[in-house]
Parts: sequence; C-alpha cells; structure tokens
Amino acid sequence: MTILEDIIRSWRKSPKGPLPRINELKVLVALKVIEKKGPIGRYELSRKLNLSQGVVRGLIERLRARGLILVAKRGCTLTEEGERAIQDYLKAKNIVDYEELEAPRISRLAPGKFVVGIKIAGGAEKVVDGILQRDEAIKIGASGATTLIVKGGEIRFPKTCEAIGEIYAEENAYLKDRFKVQDGDVIILCWAEDEARAFEGAVRAALTLFK
Repeated sequence: MTILEDIIRSWRKSPKGPLPRINELKVLVALKVIEKKGPIGRYELSRKLNLSQGVVRGLIERLRARGLILVAKRGCTLTEEGERAIQDYLKAKNIVDYEELEAPRISRLAPGKFVVGIKIAGGAEKVVDGILQRDEAIKIGASGATTLIVKGGEIRFPKTCEAIGEIYAEENAYLKDRFKVQDGDVIILCWAEDEARAFEGAVRAALTLFK
C-alpha cells in the first residue's frame, strides 16, 4: 500500500465523520499542484482541485502530518518526502514516466491547451481501442485522451496497429524523443483546460489497465 492510499484508508476510519468524496488519485494531484505551484494557499488549491475548502483543509492537515508538505503563511510547499510519495505511487501503478508536453507540437493527436503524456510499462495487450481510457479521463473533467501502444519498435494506434509515424511523422519523433519507448509500453496523451486535470485524467486513464 502506498502512503497516498494509506492516507485515504486512515481518513475513512476517522471519527470526525464520513470520508469526503476524495480518493488517492486526488491526493496525488494535490501533491503535483503543490509541487508545481507552491507556495500555494488553500483557496487556490481548492479551486485547482475542484474541491471544497473544508475538504482541502482536511487534506492539508493530513499531508502535513505525514511530512509530505510544509505549511507556512505563504502557503503549502512540497517536501522531499512528498516528492518520493508521488514517485512511489506512480511506480506502484507501472507509470514509469510522465511529461508535460508542448501542446503545439502534439496538437494533431491531443488538441488541447494543456497536454500531459504518461508512459506505462507493459499493458499494451490490455488496450482495445482507447475509448475506455478516453472516457475515464473525461469523467474527471479532462477534454479528451489518446491512447497509443508500442509494438515492433513503433508507436501505434491500438485498434488498427497502424504506426502513427505514417501520418504524424513530427509527432512520432517528438514522442519517441520524450519517452524512450519499448515494446509493450502504453502512452496516454491527455488534454484539458488546466494542467491539474490533464495530469489527473492521464493517470486515471492509465489505472484502467490495472483494474
């Protein structure tokens, strides 16, 4: 069990009342927002996470108690323990790399303002056509997601197995440079109107491969 999952487990057992509608993925996103935007205050964090300030207050208390963040007048910042918690969670889910991509360079595959790409080691055989992954990303407010697989050293569309380089040569070269792909890998490109939702959507889409 990762520390993020343990935070949710212990929160669920808290005598203070029922667990808010939050899971370990939202905790992960909170840490990523704090990492990128910190120091960040409770109001801004609640806005980016689309959670009430009351829920975010409880989350901040628990993250601070675990040593994952520091809280000061200027707001929250991530600690080294927090950085490790992010990496440990992603590693546990076979997510071996993630990148904030340059949206203009990938717009024909991921037509959004903010694009996050993640690479999952293995799992290519579990992808059918990418629709399930797209739908999971959209559920949390992302605009869309494109799922790709790696086979025969090439990045391919999952349903047709057509190499994307045959149509999108520049995007293919860009993704290969960013992700150092291997056969069996899955790449999910998720786009949204803000970075937090693009990241959350990408991870949520990836989790469908390991249910």
